Amino acid sequence: MISKTVEINSGKNIIDISFDGLVLCLRISKTIIADFYDDRYLGTMGRYFVLNSDYERDKYIKNLNNVLIDGTDEIILEKIIGFLNLFNSGIYCVYTRESNVDYYKIHYDYYNVEDTFYHYDYTVDFRNLMFTQPSKSISRERVDFYKELIKSGYKPRVLTVGHNNLGFVNSHINTEFILDGHHKLLAYSELGVPCNFVHIEKESEEDKIYKKNLFNSYSYFLTEELKAEIIGNNPKMYIENSEESVKYNIEFDNYLRTFQKYISGDVYKLIFKSINSLNNEEKKWGLSKLRIIEKKDFSKEKLILWNIINEHLSLSYREIKSKEEFNYFVLETFGRSLDDIEKNIT
Repeated sequence: MISKTVEINSGKNIIDISFDGLVLCLRISKTIIADFYDDRYLGTMGRYFVLNSDYERDKYIKNLNNVLIDGTDEIILEKIIGFLNLFNSGIYCVYTRESNVDYYKIHYDYYNVEDTFYHYDYTVDFRNLMFTQPSKSISRERVDFYKELIKSGYKPRVLTVGHNNLGFVNSHINTEFILDGHHKLLAYSELGVPCNFVHIEKESEEDKIYKKNLFNSYSYFLTEELKAEIIGNNPKMYIENSEESVKYNIEFDNYLRTFQKYISGDVYKLIFKSINSLNNEEKKWGLSKLRIIEKKDFSKEKLILWNIINEHLSLSYREIKSKEEFNYFVLETFGRSLDDIEKNIT
């Protein structure tokens, strides 16, 4: 195995692997993959994987095909370092390795059907290797071609990408995405011999603004259910006068209008924080969110809102069955009515 760390300073951001605190994303011209826990707080090991396979993969990766089949490690590293200029600026480690396929949990039995997702059981005992093409695109003829090539002595490489800067809480996530080599990997697996990989590992963290705006980059291929799941688990406050802010707040407001019975504790804590902020724009943001909840039809379904003590959710909650009860809850929580909050915003 040989490896090299590379810093890209003026990356084209055509290809990128990034993380926003909840969702691991892969971008090839546009974000095509979103991968995240089905519930980050319940200790489950289930994850959602959403793939939009309508992207121009060959346009950027095809030139590597020959060198990945018969190039030496040194030549491959040289080509991959040039390939990294297509990535977002950052620090990357590139290395070659030979690994037993049994060390991986290979996920490929899914299809690119509009508005659907693949749910899988995540395991920390294996590296989770995700196909970036739907299984229906796999060619049996191409797999057999690589099987014969491997049996004749060639060691074609599978190109993968991962992220190594997910923060302490998520440091155990070991998911990798295949950029090139789906057929090669299946050939190695069917032959039962070790697979040769070239792996790109992102070492640097995304800057705060880039990370904050990731939701808008992948929300276009998510169902409403999945968008609500992500907002509920990883809400953000947008107060800037920007297109990104408008797009996110539309989705956030839709979450508030449509959540059933239980509002996410993280969402409610964020609203609580904004109302108590010294920043008037943040107060306005929080007030607008409370006004949306106030307009819900309490006669159809009661709401469950958690009590907050010292900015932390308590174990006790309140059942809200009417607009009057909601307004009284606000008065108890903030010491002011919604109208008084609005009057005090200068």
